[in-house]
Amino acid sequence: MDEAKQGDTCTVDRILAIILEDPARLDRARERSLLDPRKDPNLRPVHQWKLTRDRDASMPCKQFGDEVNEELNRLAQDDADRTHSIPCHTYNHHLVAEENVKKKWKVEGIWNDKWTPLGPDPWLWKHEESLSSGSPATDQQRREREASRPFHRFMYQVSQERQRIQEPFMRFVRLRAKHSRPVEGAPPIDETNIPETWASLDINARAYQRVKDAWVERGIWYDKWGVLPGMTWKHEHSLEDMLLEELGPSPPAEDVGLSEPVPAASSVPNNGTHERAGGERPFEEWHTLIALQGPVYCVLIALAFSVTAFWVPTTFAHTADSV
Repeated sequence: MDEAKQGDTCTVDRILAIILEDPARLDRARERSLLDPRKDPNLRPVHQWKLTRDRDASMPCKQFGDEVNEELNRLAQDDADRTHSIPCHTYNHHLVAEENVKKKWKVEGIWNDKWTPLGPDPWLWKHEESLSSGSPATDQQRREREASRPFHRFMYQVSQERQRIQEPFMRFVRLRAKHSRPVEGAPPIDETNIPETWASLDINARAYQRVKDAWVERGIWYDKWGVLPGMTWKHEHSLEDMLLEELGPSPPAEDVGLSEPVPAASSVPNNGTHERAGGERPFEEWHTLIALQGPVYCVLIALAFSVTAFWVPTTFAHTADSV
């Protein structure tokens, strides 16, 4: 048997020796790394990056960009449907989308005239700005200051989505009221007299779910919120506090890894062939074995036993010949 095959056989034999010594050890390691990936120290940087990205997603400039992209998709759909929502002489669809979102934000009361190419960076919501010590704020200024908070933005978007859901049916109601003949004794059909089949649809629930799904997809929904958003965005919270809340305290440097401390080589019978200097044993193969799943793991174990069944008699034969 050449050196490469002999090395692979020794590796398999070491894995089997570890499993036979402590069968539950593999289950413990797999539970740590598979049941809750956030507890896996090797995946911790990935979750830190995702939390940082989602935290920044609630900033005004990022939300503005996301809504511009949504508006671009809507404009493209309008072109496909030939509704011509873009003027014929306009070729810069992105500029049209930006202007449309800007108008919507002004109607909503959350647009800040300080948001210009030469304005402050990063943008701040009105409720994030410090109150001026001069004249007291008017009622409109107070309303606009509160309008940029998550709760009020969410409720406003739900009301807008509700109107979008109703609009196709409202067009049908107006068209039917215009062309249908009145029935004697029946009330007229108009926007104030919606049939029960439509009233039975839970429009509010559909609008709520659509808006929430959009917020989750964009990363601005905070898992700490209940059914409705709170009054502060993610980026208003400390990143350190969010990391501690989501991932827990950082593990000590010596605990970073997937495996437990390697037992002493002398505790596992190995015929004196698996021991390294200092009584330590290589453990890379244990880390590899933990990562294997399902059928692959079963095939490896079956292969390990078959190779061991071939190698052990050969070892005994060589030992007998030498004696």
